[in-house]
Formats: sequence, structure tokens, C-alpha cells
Amino acid sequence: MRAPLLLLLTLGCSETSLRSTKDVDTAAPAVTSPSVPSTPSSGGTTPGGTPSGTTPTGTTSTPGPTGDTGTPDLPPRVTEVRIVPEEAYEDSVLTCQAAAEDPEGDPIEWSWAWTVDGSPVGDDSPSLDGAWFDKHQSVTCTATPVGGAGVESAAVVIRNTPPVQPTPVIRPDPAVVGDVLACEADRPTDLDPPDAGLLEWRFAWYADGLPVGASDRLDTSPLAVGASVTCEVTPTDPDEAGLPATSDPVALGDGCSPGERDCPGLDCADLLALGVDMDGWYWIDPPCSDVREVWCDQTTDGGGWTRVRGDDYAVDACPAPWVPHPDYPFCTRDGAGGFAQSVFTETWCIDYAEVRGNLVGYQYSSMDGFGDDVPVDIEAIYVDGLSLTLGGVGARQHLHTWAVGFGSDSPDDSNCPDGPGGDPAPAFVGLDFACESGNPGPGGPSGWYPDTPLYDDHWFQVGAPAVGDLESRLMASHGNDNEDLGVGEHVLYVR
Repeated sequence: MRAPLLLLLTLGCSETSLRSTKDVDTAAPAVTSPSVPSTPSSGGTTPGGTPSGTTPTGTTSTPGPTGDTGTPDLPPRVTEVRIVPEEAYEDSVLTCQAAAEDPEGDPIEWSWAWTVDGSPVGDDSPSLDGAWFDKHQSVTCTATPVGGAGVESAAVVIRNTPPVQPTPVIRPDPAVVGDVLACEADRPTDLDPPDAGLLEWRFAWYADGLPVGASDRLDTSPLAVGASVTCEVTPTDPDEAGLPATSDPVALGDGCSPGERDCPGLDCADLLALGVDMDGWYWIDPPCSDVREVWCDQTTDGGGWTRVRGDDYAVDACPAPWVPHPDYPFCTRDGAGGFAQSVFTETWCIDYAEVRGNLVGYQYSSMDGFGDDVPVDIEAIYVDGLSLTLGGVGARQHLHTWAVGFGSDSPDDSNCPDGPGGDPAPAFVGLDFACESGNPGPGGPSGWYPDTPLYDDHWFQVGAPAVGDLESRLMASHGNDNEDLGVGEHVLYVR
């Protein structure tokens, strides 16, 4: 009977041991896993004796996410928040730049908040434009990483935007000494709304770069003819001045129009530079002449041509030593004056670089062009026709030649260079010549050919190697009883 008693005692000890172990296991989850509730009731105790909702140390536990290790995630930490640009104006777009560290290396998402002078503005955006702020206001942004704490930037104070002035104009233009000039300017513009209605101007006048006035009007009576006048307008707002705007210059005249007798130019090119751009008669005052009225060609090849000879011998007198023909409206050589006879055209010391002109001629009998064994020498009678040169005897420089040759279909050295057998122009002539004929050949009738004008549609233009008066030499290898060139019109321009 004793044996059964021992068995009962053993069983009793085992039951006690098992119950004690169960009590300890039941309390353990409240300590190691705050995310799992230890008991469904609140305010009670766990089987281990710990109040529910606290760690064993008595600290309130906070349920939250856990990593793979079963420990809670740590929040991201903001390292920098700033606004760019730091120098901001009414038209700036501000950007909130932020940086943060996440202990687990997780991607960071942000939310944004802006204030202007301490008041919330805008929306959840990293940018803020000028519609939300004005000059002198203080702007901050707060960047908050999801799961972390937000950090506010340093404040950026919006700066003043200087006003902008449109370009002014001077009236009247053109102007003369004695005029009262007005500096006309549109109102300046300013991006800052608080400056509306508060903008002002400062005026300044300059003559040849020197200050001469400080209002919107200028009396030019003390200034000199030809002075170059400008006006300058500087816009201002309550904070600062903008950049000045300067008008185009106005040159003061003396009350007359260029090209009038009281306002002559040096030549037609000078008048063109002064705005005289229509062909016509104008007054010039060249260096070596009194004031004179000349015809200006202001349209051909850009204009600026001064006519120094414009003769029509149907109405104009022949210049000596040429003589008028008794029956026809042209000039010829004087029979007593030699085979070459020169007429000089004054250019009045005009500083020119080009010559252009025209000749209308008439042939007498048979002329020989560059043929008939004439010398190849600019100082000699090298052509039957007219030679235009610069410089005096022994220093002539060729400009243009009008030659008269045979018009034969048969080879002959007296034909023009482009005719059969015609002698070429000398090297000093080059291509600066015209050669025509009114005579069908050496067998043609002797006499004048007044119904066949030569060169009437030929104008030449050539660069001048020097300046000076022009020489027109009417020449032929025989006397005027054998051959001659009648000059009906002779026109020369310099530029």
C-alpha cells in the first residue's frame, strides 16, 4: 500500500512544477514584444505581475513598426533646410531645398510648408512664386520628412526690384540753336506692387558729353551749332534708383537746311551724310572755291556724287580751246590749235576717290581708233578720240578713253579693238575705254555723221588713283580737216 502513496506524491510535485513554468511563459510577451498585447483587458496585470501597456521598467510602451529584427524603425533626421535663391526679388521663384538621413537607408518622402511674415501661405510644394510675397517681407519654409520631425529654414527677406525706364526721346528733332528741347519719357515700370504710384524721374542733359541741364526741358541758346545733345532719365522708387536710360543724340543746327545757300556742305557726299538724299541742285562750299550751286546725284550707286562738269553744247558755250561747230550743236578742235587740245575741269580740292561720267560724240570722216601706228604713250596722241586723265604734263594718270574707229567688216588696224584686225588698247588704258564708229569704213563718205551719236548710253565709273583737276584731251593723228570728234555733251562727277 506504501507504493501507491509514493506515486501520488511524485505526481503532485510534477503538477506544481508545470504550473510554475506556465506562469513564467505567459508573462514574457509583455516584456519582449510591445506590439503584442499581453492580456485583452486594460488596467489589469499580466500573469507575471506587470501592469498592461508598460515595459518592465514602468515606461509606457508605444506600438509601432518593426524591422526584420523585430526592433522599431528609427525616424529620418533632417540635416539641412534652406531657401534658394538667397537674394530674392518680386519675380523670383523660391525653392525649399532639404536633406535628411534615414538610419535604415529607406527612401524619404517630404511635406512642405511656407510662411510669409509668419503667416502660412502656399500649398504642400517645394516652390513658392512672387504671387505670395512682396518686397521687404520675410519668407521661411519648413521641410518635414514623413515619419520624422520638420525643420524650418532661415528666413529670406525679399529685396526691392529697381524700376526700369523706357528710352526717352528729344523733341523737336531736328533742332537748332535757340530751341527749347523736351525730354519725353514714358513712365517707368516696377515689379513691386507697393511701389505703384510712388515712382519718380530724374532728368539730366548733356552736350558733347558735358552736363548742361537737370530738368525735363533744355534751352539750347547758350550752346554751339553742331553740339550733340542727349537727355538721360533715371527712374527711382522709395528704396533706390534704377539704371538711367539715354536718348539718341540730336545735333543742333543753325536754323537752315543743309544744302541751302546759308548751309552749304563741303560737297554732295557731305550733304548726303547730313540727310540730303534727293537728286537736285544744292549749295556747297568746297575747300578751293567760293560757295557754289551744283547738281548732286544722291541716288546712283549710293549717291554722294558731285557734278563738276555738266555740259550740253547745244545750249552751253564750248570751253576753250575747243570751238563750236558752225552748223551742228557740238564742239570740235580748233583747226589752228594742234592735233591734241585739252579742256580742264576743276574739282575745287574735293577729296574724292571715284570718277564717273558720260560723253556724247559725233564722228568726222574716218578715224583710226588705237590704230594707224600711233605711239603707245599716255603723253602722246595714242587714240583718235578723247582721253580723260589726272595730273599735268609728264604725270598723267589714265581714267577713261573714248575712241572712234572704222566700222569695217574687213580686217583693219583702225577698227575698234573688238572689230576685225583692230589694234588693242594700250596697257595703261586696259579695259577703261569705249570704242564706237559712225562710219561704215574707209570707203565711206567724208564728212560729219550728225545722225549717229556715239557713246550716248555709255557711262563709266572708275576709282581715282589721286585727286586734282581732270583733263579732257580731244585728239587725233591728223588735223580736223581729215578727222575729228565732235563733243555734244560732256558730264563728269566725283565722289
